[in-house]
This record gives sequence, C-alpha cells and structure tokens, in this order.
Amino acid sequence: MRISNRYLTLSLYNKSCMNMAGIVMKNAYFTSKILIVEDDYLFAQTLKDFLNECGFLVSCVNSSEEALEKCYQNNFDIYLLDIKMPCIDGLSLLKMLRDAGDNTPAIFITSCRDKQTLKNCYSAGADDYIRKPLDLEELSLKINAILRRKGVNLPAEIVINKYYTYCPSQKRLYTKNGDDLNLTPKVLQLLDLFLENERKLICKELIMNALWSPSEEPSEGSLRVYISRLQKLFPNCIENIKGVGYRFERVVPQES
Repeated sequence: MRISNRYLTLSLYNKSCMNMAGIVMKNAYFTSKILIVEDDYLFAQTLKDFLNECGFLVSCVNSSEEALEKCYQNNFDIYLLDIKMPCIDGLSLLKMLRDAGDNTPAIFITSCRDKQTLKNCYSAGADDYIRKPLDLEELSLKINAILRRKGVNLPAEIVINKYYTYCPSQKRLYTKNGDDLNLTPKVLQLLDLFLENERKLICKELIMNALWSPSEEPSEGSLRVYISRLQKLFPNCIENIKGVGYRFERVVPQES
C-alpha cells in the first residue's frame, strides 16, 4: 500500500481497508512508542492510523519546536521525521537531539532524491530513510528492523510450535530440550522477519531487500532454499501466495 503526499482521503486507509490488504495486524513482537514529526496534518494522521493498527503507540507534532518539547518530556522508541519543516528543518532537529545526548533511532521520510540530502540524513544521525510516495508495508518493516537491532521490548522467547522456541535477543532457534539448531544466519534472519510481521503478507521484494545488503547479489534460488528449510521445521506455518510473497503464522500449543 502506497501513500503519496497528495494523499487520498483518510477513509481509504480505514481499518477495514488495511485489514483486507492483509498488512495490518496487531504485532505482539513490539509495543513501542513512536513520535511523528510532520507539518502536513493529513499525512501525519494517515501514518498514525496505520501505525496504531500495527500495535504501536503513536504521537504526532507538526513542528520541530513541539518535537523538542515532546522529546524532553517523554521517552520514545523511534522518531519519524520529515526533512522539510518550517523554521527548524528535520535535519537540524535531529542534530539538536543528538547533541543533547538523545540517541533514539530515527527514520527520515523524504521526497528528496539527491544523494547529498541522503548523506546529510546519515550525517545528522539518522538510522534510515524512506522515500515518498510511501510504501506502508516497507515502513513497518524498517521500523521493526531498527527496533529489533536496538533490542527494544524484545520478548525473552517466542514459542513457534510445540517443538521449537526462538530467542530474539540471541537470534537462535532452540528445541524444547534447549538444543541449538545452529541455523544459518540468513535462515535465522528470515525467521526473525516472519515473526516481526506475523500474519502479515510480506512481498518477495521486501524479503530480498531485508536478507541481502546492497553489496550482495540477491538470489531467488537461495530464498527458496531458506523458505524450504523453515517449512520443514514448521509445517503449515508458511503460506506461499504465488507471485506475491509469503505469510507466516505460528502454531502455538494450547495450554492444558
């Protein structure tokens, strides 16, 4: 689902529409606080509605001055910042926060395409950026990936089925007897991605981007091998939507 900064009305992004798209489900992996700094009210509310439906707690401000006050009064887990803001722009805002010792992860939302602006984002202390028009699923993946790397609200363990338990902090999969399966890094990375976005449809392109860095050559053949490895471990957990992507859902044993 994409939204541009001309946006359709908010009604196009109501709960029923997003649930039908299969990309908005409450995520038990994280319950984190997000601050959106965006001077376009309609765009900010659209983002807020989407992220609320994903299970995040979201606050919005429409100026950098308000953001500074909000940041000093509250603790957030991640910032979503617009670059082109009146008075104090987003780059200057993040530099001020970093100079004050605030290392909260930050993602810039920008329509800029030039490399210098993107370099300036990282120089200011950004963890990532995403271009407009926005792909909401991609934004959700980026947020979860950053929070995972920072160790924000990671559960101690995630029971996948009656045989296996995953430890997010260690990035390891264990049997019920505590034995480490010693899966390869990319298989574990794929499992982590599935668990972050459980019950959501994840397109193949986003999986490829998550598993392979820009300096690596993505391989659909390798991806099929990784998927097959997880399917053998977790029968009936991975749904293959042909030509689109995959959806993962755990089979959690019922308590007796």
